[in-house]
Amino acid sequence: MLKNILSVFIITTVFCFAENILPAQTDAIKTLASENGFSNGSLDEYLIKHYGTTIYGLTRIQAVQIINRFQSDNPPKPLLNTYIKEEIQAELLIAESLEVGMSKRFYMIDGNVIDGTITSIEEGICSIQTIDGKLKIPINEILEETVDLLKKDGTRYKGPVIHETLEELVIKSKYGEVTVLKKNIKDLDRYQGGRLVPKTEVTKKFYQGEAQLITVFLDPTGFPLEANAFYMSGLSVGYGFTERFMITTKFASNFAGDLNLHPKLRVFHQKTADTEQSLSLGIGLHRNFPKASILSKYSHYVNITRDGDLIGTLNEEGFNYSDGDNSYDIEEASDIIGSKGVYAEAYIVYTSRRKNPTGRGKVGWTLGAKITNSFILLDDLNEIYPSEGDDYIFTWSEDRGKIPFRTWASFEYDLRKNLKFVGSTWMDNGNKSKTFGEVVSDFTGDTSENGGSSFILDSPNGKFTQFDFDFGFIYAVNDNFRVGVHFQQPYIDIYWKFFEF
Repeated sequence: MLKNILSVFIITTVFCFAENILPAQTDAIKTLASENGFSNGSLDEYLIKHYGTTIYGLTRIQAVQIINRFQSDNPPKPLLNTYIKEEIQAELLIAESLEVGMSKRFYMIDGNVIDGTITSIEEGICSIQTIDGKLKIPINEILEETVDLLKKDGTRYKGPVIHETLEELVIKSKYGEVTVLKKNIKDLDRYQGGRLVPKTEVTKKFYQGEAQLITVFLDPTGFPLEANAFYMSGLSVGYGFTERFMITTKFASNFAGDLNLHPKLRVFHQKTADTEQSLSLGIGLHRNFPKASILSKYSHYVNITRDGDLIGTLNEEGFNYSDGDNSYDIEEASDIIGSKGVYAEAYIVYTSRRKNPTGRGKVGWTLGAKITNSFILLDDLNEIYPSEGDDYIFTWSEDRGKIPFRTWASFEYDLRKNLKFVGSTWMDNGNKSKTFGEVVSDFTGDTSENGGSSFILDSPNGKFTQFDFDFGFIYAVNDNFRVGVHFQQPYIDIYWKFFEF
């Protein structure tokens, strides 16, 4: 079974990596587009409108389709408005509306983009304070940024942007300055240097959540980590090798001698200006997984009998129970079960995100399913005694089933640019509801709870609930660090993504 999973994973990896557009295809499209009257800008607009991406985001199949279209009897032509504009406006418009205190995003003629506040304008030099320091920029190198917006009540404003925040735009119209709340905007066109910005760029800047989640609580989504990015959470670390492939590992298990890898591969991806869909496959491999952890997860299926009489389940009695004469703890249970074994899991997960109809951020949902070899790893659990000479017997109950599984559905909603509401519901035949105190003791490695396994959630404590749900909030402190709070284990999420290497 494990060999088959690895074979499918490797074959799918090779297949997906082959989807990137070839350099020869890129050159062919640019040459054919130029012959049909396209400039680089109008080609980008055409591709964004019809494929939701620029030329470098195309797949090989899409590239073949575009080349065939250009070579057909009726090849594409540049969008009329863009073509006329580029013919008439050969030069970019330099900013005329600059004043001290202006705070927004500034665009330069050389392509630089700067977020900051103008602190002074002297002798043709504009001083802009940014988070990276104070910059001195000639005013004739700053492009004019204007907008043409339509409010939901039918009001229309045109003019330069003099101030912008996450919630509002301040525009210098012909008749004076106006402040427009972004939630009241129905449609917006943005121009930089007199040229229309593609709608996809406007949407991204207009109001989109900071974080694209790779997990919701402990369950993965269909999106992998960005290419060449490294991240760390309270339980694991990971690295994105490409836009389609990433690997995580549970660092505490590695330090305990259980080397493990959890690769995730995106096998399907489709993106337009308004929606994005992703399907991923993932596996997990542990070379030295503690069987005590499996027994902890499924302890509610382990019956404890003495002299033929059922005392209870391991979930009820726990690894620390007493019959009045004797007491038993997790260390003895670990010796009984046997040390460790090779653990494997496999999952499939699909995620869809789309633009919120209100224009404020995005909403998304995820469906996933996972199976493991946990029961196979402990298939020899028949008659096991806590210590020699005692007559306690541990056996699997008849209602255990044959397959350890987990299915989940999660939801995310951008409340603000830096705040998400997230929720999840799941079915898991090994799920247990635990109190905050139990989770803290489990995570810190309290010996009385889980035998000293720090940073690993493997305590047998908790109440078995096959169906459950959870919800909470994730706050992005900045582009690289966010914190989440919810009402089931692990209660607090920490996610730190390093800058791309």
